[in-house]
Amino acid sequence: RLERLGWSTKKELKLREDLLNRGYIEEVKIRTGTVGRDPSLYEVTAKGKEWLEQKGYRLRPREGRGGPLHRYLVSQIKEHFERIGAQVQAEVKVGDVWADLLIKLPGGERYALQCSVANTMEDELRNLKKLAEIDWIEKLIFVAVNERVLQKMKKECQGIRVDWHLITDFLSS
Repeated sequence: RLERLGWSTKKELKLREDLLNRGYIEEVKIRTGTVGRDPSLYEVTAKGKEWLEQKGYRLRPREGRGGPLHRYLVSQIKEHFERIGAQVQAEVKVGDVWADLLIKLPGGERYALQCSVANTMEDELRNLKKLAEIDWIEKLIFVAVNERVLQKMKKECQGIRVDWHLITDFLSS
């Protein structure tokens, strides 16, 4: 990113601090639950959007339906599957249900993935059940940020073939 812009790290840090101080962006800490430093994301604030529009810039709608943590984790899982040669699409509506990722492996197998960052599971449960009814999806993958949600979903989804994972399965690879 810095190389493409022709910026030094020092310049990027100075500009970021300036944007934060002016209230144009805000820092969002992402807790991954893995060893090492947690990443930070920066979101444009309403004040920042207004300023950009005054300068003639139009912001594209952000990709993804969830908040910063959900978008970050889905992007990390997407990169994991792309590294193994899969074709991956994020945030795809399949009939009347959204899949966080649709994955086509090099061998042709087609998967749908749901990632849960919430403690409530109503939406995820409904989506998994609807995705399970779609004939061309060969496997469902469910990813949770904690063991409690994973175990609750397993209990609620008996009879549905799902591969169950914690997010750390994808962040550590």
